[in-house]
Amino acid sequence: MRPNFAKAATVAMVLVGSVGISGCATKGYVNQQIATVNSRIDTIDGRVRTVEGTSGQALTQAQAAAGQAQQNAQRSTRSTAASMVLTSRCSSRRSVSSVGRAVKLSVANRLH
Repeated sequence: MRPNFAKAATVAMVLVGSVGISGCATKGYVNQQIATVNSRIDTIDGRVRTVEGTSGQALTQAQAAAGQAQQNAQRSTRSTAASMVLTSRCSSRRSVSSVGRAVKLSVANRLH
């Protein structure tokens, strides 16, 4: 009876071992899969950070350009208004003296 018991024990061990190996993932396999996923996440995270930086710079530049455009528009409006006032005052007189012209140019230059 001993030989049958030894054969049965060997067969049982082989069956248990094969079920255990085929049914469960090994720790190494799981770690390998997790490492692959983490690598992909790191790559995407790097790309997102790059895009965030680029979009932040673009926003800053756009805001600066908008501020500059607004300042230029205000300067232009002031200059046009000053020119119109000086022109209307000077045109009511028959002749404009050289002093009046100098004042007009001086005010216009300060507004620009």
